[in-house]
Amino acid sequence: MRRVLGFVLVGLGVALLTLGVAVKYWAYPRIAQVGAVYPTQKDIDAKTQPPAGTVVSNGSAEVFIAVGDNPVGPQVVDVVSTRTVQGDPKAAKGGHVYWETRVDTSVPDKSADPINRTVEGLCFDNVTGEQQSDCFKKPYYQTGPDASSRKNPDRRGVYLKFPFGTRPTSYQFWDSASGAAYQARYVATEEIQGLKVYKFEQKIPDVSLGQQQVPGALFGGAPDSTAATADIRYANVRTLWVEPETGAIIKGQEQQDRRLVANGVTVPMLVGTLAYSDQTVKTNVEVQSANAASLHMLRVTLPAWGSVIGFLMTMGGVALVFLSGTGRRRAGRADDAGPDSVDLRGVPASADDVR
Repeated sequence: MRRVLGFVLVGLGVALLTLGVAVKYWAYPRIAQVGAVYPTQKDIDAKTQPPAGTVVSNGSAEVFIAVGDNPVGPQVVDVVSTRTVQGDPKAAKGGHVYWETRVDTSVPDKSADPINRTVEGLCFDNVTGEQQSDCFKKPYYQTGPDASSRKNPDRRGVYLKFPFGTRPTSYQFWDSASGAAYQARYVATEEIQGLKVYKFEQKIPDVSLGQQQVPGALFGGAPDSTAATADIRYANVRTLWVEPETGAIIKGQEQQDRRLVANGVTVPMLVGTLAYSDQTVKTNVEVQSANAASLHMLRVTLPAWGSVIGFLMTMGGVALVFLSGTGRRRAGRADDAGPDSVDLRGVPASADDVR
């Protein structure tokens, strides 16, 4: 019986060892991927706020606008930035996915219309998040109040998300405004609402974004002066809090510094801090906590426990088989040894013993 039980334990142990390896090296890589369809019907049915595929940022900033009876010029206002993402599976190719995203920046207290809109088509690797250029549809970039000026920049680095299994190191992160990738440096491990996150910081140096015609009166000219040509200057400090298992950005913050410079005069264009809204962060934590737990179970927990339990069961089974064999051999030797003593009561006495 022990021999049969030993073989059963060996079989189960080997099965668990094999399962642990299969989960980590076969199942996990197939699950830890970004889908070409996003948001999925499951995401939509969850009815999160904001909805799946939407990120809302807000904050106070000094913005160069002209609304209603207000003259053209900088005004301190509450700004809301809303990003929406939609996957395009027909444009995906190979291990890459294609998503289109739109960011509307608005001043709700002043106008329902956005003061700026940015529309982008993004091709990126479904595991590393690194931007690519070989999807069926080419990446592009549009900006302006009506997003009419189209560019095709040579995109680099990660953008919408970090890699699955993000490490505490530096990554190249794309900045759409300047059309270049800059280093996002790991600075700390923190927690947001109980969820472990890596904090990254990206500093974008002061660069020129081009030129724009502006009222000359705001840049040292007379009230009736003609328009002046201003240089658009841009700098930014971007902070990102990333859940490492999924690579999802849980919270983002930008300290933007966009300025118009002409005739030695500098006027704010958009200067202020925008960050993910509290509700956006809360929803991200809820969704990504569950995703991270599932991925960690596949990558670490199941392989580890499967290996440990499988090894112990295999060794236990081998021991039972060995001990069972040893017992059988000992029993066989005992049967071959003959009787331990001879009963002489039935043996006739010799003649010398008869007196």
